[in-house]
Amino acid sequence: MENQEFKDFVRLIEPPIQLKSSSSSVKSKPSSGDRITNTRKFLTVNQMIMYLQEMPSFGKHAYYGCWCFPEGPDEPLNGYGEPVDDIDKTCKRLSQCYKCASMKYGKEDCPSNTHYEFTGIYDKATRMKTIECLDPEGSCARSLCECDRNLASNLADQQYEWEESLHAKWGNFDRESICRIKSSKQGYSSGEMLRSRDRAQGNGPTLDACCGEEGQRFPFDSRNRACCGNRTYNVFTMKCCAGKVTNTHELC
Repeated sequence: MENQEFKDFVRLIEPPIQLKSSSSSVKSKPSSGDRITNTRKFLTVNQMIMYLQEMPSFGKHAYYGCWCFPEGPDEPLNGYGEPVDDIDKTCKRLSQCYKCASMKYGKEDCPSNTHYEFTGIYDKATRMKTIECLDPEGSCARSLCECDRNLASNLADQQYEWEESLHAKWGNFDRESICRIKSSKQGYSSGEMLRSRDRAQGNGPTLDACCGEEGQRFPFDSRNRACCGNRTYNVFTMKCCAGKVTNTHELC
């Protein structure tokens, strides 16, 4: 979409009644109220993304690959399969970051469409744009904002890697075919592919802990791995020394 389409979209979702953040989880078939709240959240994330892009274009990162808002505003985190490029990997990490926020604050208390406050900052000296999250540290809103801020920052770094052929609306990307095929190459049946999606999103039964800095957190299985800085390691063969992973036989 171009700027006029973005403006039309903004007008479309501006009802006379201002909705507050929903306290319920996003359902497979959201209510009309949830749809509006989800769409507002989708708009917020896209505003953040566009602010950091040199050539902003609304909708550029929706319906992209297997993980980048594949179903638009209705189910923004409903990705699955193997990421098709680095941009898609960034979007997958967003889903994992949201999962960690849900694990920390509780699914009911921290739904993905939670409202948060942020501002854009422009440094005239360096001509650099940054985003600052404004909600209190240690809150659900702040955690989700940091997830989205990290997404927008990474997508800005990757903006010239974007491929139209990987966009389901503007290109010819067939998500159902390509994402399923890539999953099946790993030996998954149709049912296993769906379970793989849950694991990738951080919904697997053994992904019970999270690792990484705020905005970059991801879930992992604590039965055989532990967190060291921003990465995990095998607890049976490695250890963490001053934030660095080393072999168990090495001295810290």
